[in-house]
Order: sequence, then structure tokens, then C-alpha cells
Amino acid sequence: MRLAICFLAILALLATGQMRIVRTGHSSNVSAATMQSVPAPKILNVRRDGKRLLVSGESFQMGAKIVVNGEPQKTRNDADDPTVLLIAKKAGKHLPVDAVITIQVENPAESKSDPFAFFTGLTLTLADAGKPIHLKVKEQFLLSAKVDILYNISVTVLDESIVKKIADVGLPADGQGIYEAQRTGQTNLFVDLNPKCADLIKACKIPSLSYKFNLNVEE
Repeated sequence: MRLAICFLAILALLATGQMRIVRTGHSSNVSAATMQSVPAPKILNVRRDGKRLLVSGESFQMGAKIVVNGEPQKTRNDADDPTVLLIAKKAGKHLPVDAVITIQVENPAESKSDPFAFFTGLTLTLADAGKPIHLKVKEQFLLSAKVDILYNISVTVLDESIVKKIADVGLPADGQGIYEAQRTGQTNLFVDLNPKCADLIKACKIPSLSYKFNLNVEE
């Protein structure tokens, strides 16, 4: 009898609006927590292949966009590696010449990668040392020598009237400088790696390394 009276009382309170049944937001909280746990995208490398711009990295979602200087590009995920490689089919042909641009990846979940600086012109690495490098007058290139933390790096151009460094601010990661061909002629660029321990102890057993780039500037 008492149970029936209590039940009727509850019905009366619900009817008058004095009592409400409140559903907890447990499921939405779980969804929000799940979304927050998804890592933000990270760019590891950018390269241009003809008209295409290829961005490799981590945590790319399906439908992620490549963003160049704040402008989203028409992008697709690679069929074989969709979470680590994005392709903007025609973005490469619209890039400015010999310029440092900012690239980001934006996931559909509105998470965005840190900015990645990319030089649109020729990039020389240590793998190019010893090979003939052909340049046009006023052509620029980025020297990007990835160096082990055990070394200090120094870069020297033999004849700066032929090729000289014009910028070292706002460079892409691992960039030592942007250089420009000034006039026709041949010169060499040297990259010397000297072990940091040599500054501290005489018996430093880490060898010094030297790389020579052969630069040929033509009209």
C-alpha cells in the first residue's frame, strides 16, 4: 500500500514539473575524452614531385587537408599508407619560386599540426656532395645538412662572388642557409663537421668529416 502511494506521489510531482528525470552525459563525456586522446597530426617531411605536393608524417586522419600558407589544398590520403602520407595533386605548380613557405596538416577533428617550413627551390643535402651541381644565375638553393649532435658544423664558399649565402632566418629544420648564384663560373662549397669533444678533451676519438660540393653556374 505504501509503495503504491509513493509511486502515485512521484507521478504527481512529474506531472506538475516539480520533479525531472535527468540523464547523465556519460556517453558524451566518453566521446569527448576519446576525441581528446587522438594525437594531433605531425609532419616529418615534405617534397614536391612535379605538380604534386607530398606530405609524410604521423596521425593523419581520413579526409585530412594539406594547408599551404593558411590555404587548404585539395588533398587525398595515400591508398597504401593513408595515415602517414597525404598528396595534393596540383598544389606543387602554384607554389612561389625559391621561397620558404609554411605547411600544416589539418585533420577533420579540427586538430592541426605544428607549422613546417619548406623551401620551394633546389635543396642540397650531404648526399649531393661530390656531384656536379648546375645552377643558373640568380637561382637559389637550400643547404640542408642533417648533422649528428656530436658535431659542430661550418660552411664555407670558396668564391662568394659566384655563390653566396643570402638568408639564414626562418629556415626549414636542418637548414644551414639559402644560397644564390651571383654570376657564371665554378666554385666549391665545403661543409666541415668537427666533433664537439675536440673542444673539451685532446684525446677525442670522433673523426672530423668534410664534404665538398662542386657548383657550376651558367647563364
